[in-house]
Amino acid sequence: MTTVSVIDEDASNAAANQHFSLLVNGVREYAIYMLDPQGRILTWNAGGQRLKGYPPAEIIGENFSRFFTQDDRDRGVPGRILESARKHGEHRDAGWRVRKDGSRFWADVLLTAIYDQEGTFKGFAKVTRDETEKHEMQERLRASEERFRLLVGGLKEHALYMLDPGGHLQSWNEGAQRIKQYSEAEVLGRHFGMFFTPDDRASNKPQRELDIAAKLGFFEEEGWRLRKDGTRFWASVVVTALLGADGQLKGFAKVTRDETKRHQANIDLQQALDRTIEAEGLLRMQTRELENRVAERTGLLSAQGDTLRIMNAELEQFAYVASHDLQEPLRMITMHLDLLQLWNRGNLDERSGESIALALAGTLRMRTLIDSLLAYSRLDHIPKSFDPVDAGRAAGEAVENIGKIIAEREAEVTIGRLPPTASNTIAARSRPSKFPPAARARSGSSPSRTTASAFPRNTGRNCSNPSAACTIWRNSPVPGWASRS
Repeated sequence: MTTVSVIDEDASNAAANQHFSLLVNGVREYAIYMLDPQGRILTWNAGGQRLKGYPPAEIIGENFSRFFTQDDRDRGVPGRILESARKHGEHRDAGWRVRKDGSRFWADVLLTAIYDQEGTFKGFAKVTRDETEKHEMQERLRASEERFRLLVGGLKEHALYMLDPGGHLQSWNEGAQRIKQYSEAEVLGRHFGMFFTPDDRASNKPQRELDIAAKLGFFEEEGWRLRKDGTRFWASVVVTALLGADGQLKGFAKVTRDETKRHQANIDLQQALDRTIEAEGLLRMQTRELENRVAERTGLLSAQGDTLRIMNAELEQFAYVASHDLQEPLRMITMHLDLLQLWNRGNLDERSGESIALALAGTLRMRTLIDSLLAYSRLDHIPKSFDPVDAGRAAGEAVENIGKIIAEREAEVTIGRLPPTASNTIAARSRPSKFPPAARARSGSSPSRTTASAFPRNTGRNCSNPSAACTIWRNSPVPGWASRS
């Protein structure tokens, strides 16, 4: 390796210069060389050749500007660096430089102005080190920090900030400003206890959170926090301890989220659930009360039913006894009337014969009435079947049965058009008292007249339907048919 020097030296310094040259040439991590006042390269060492790729023969005498990028040369950066070093004694710089093969490296540069013993400016000493790996690592770190800053800054729904080991705020993001209403300038350096309620501060809760996070590595809870305007919000909080490479506590990362709406929704839901449980309890109580009432009413109806069954049984027994007691005199009357007819056959005048015939007919109707009464008392034991009934014929029989009464009352009964119907035959025969009211009324100043007829209403129902239970008399209208007189 050849080192060229432009500084005149006497023989007494030759050995020292030789030692210095050996030292410079032995340094391989640094490019160390001399420049004249115009920036031309005067010396070159092994570190320069390794770093920039030029051997001494190719680079000595060339201007050092060839190591700069074309953009830096166009902007006059090499000249400004020399001017700054001449003016200030040295110039430190870092930036991209170019090797012989055109590749770039990040150079850390120190340029120092050189003067001789008389103070005459002789040029510059330049030391360059390749810091590409360090620069790339710093760039990656810077990019990572920038991404982290953008991430933290973009979290508008979360307050994310750093605390020192004592709990003082070291950073602030947009989410924190939105949630807590403080600007960054208002909170940096202040203690995070400012966000707690007075009661929490009085109980030293902020410090307990930090102590737990430092001990366990994190702290998590939900509770009330304060905004700048004094209003409260329900906060979900996570505090994480940050430890250095040496394991020592460096501070805390704190994340806070406003969960007021969710908290209120949970309260509303719980209240609704409580109301539902209360309503269910009230409903169960009312249901039990209703069941008790139904059971009580059922028991009462059952008791009444038992009473009615007893009374019906007694009535049936009475009707049976009464019909037997009534049937015996009728049989005696019928027998004697038959004997009178037999004994006086051909000897009775017309009037006497009619009277005996009427008496026999009366006893027959009385016997039929007694049989019907007995059947009526036993209706509960008879199937509820309905048979077709000729309403006109039934009305005619009714009028015939009370013909004498009609004549005595000077009443007039006319049977008009009557519809077909259905009825329980036994029940129909056992209701002889259901006579037309006009026939039962006392005669007044003028005879009573009654017309029995029926016509359908606009209901589409027909008296042939047993459930209609139609009545043909004027004083007892039934849905489906109307009577008129």
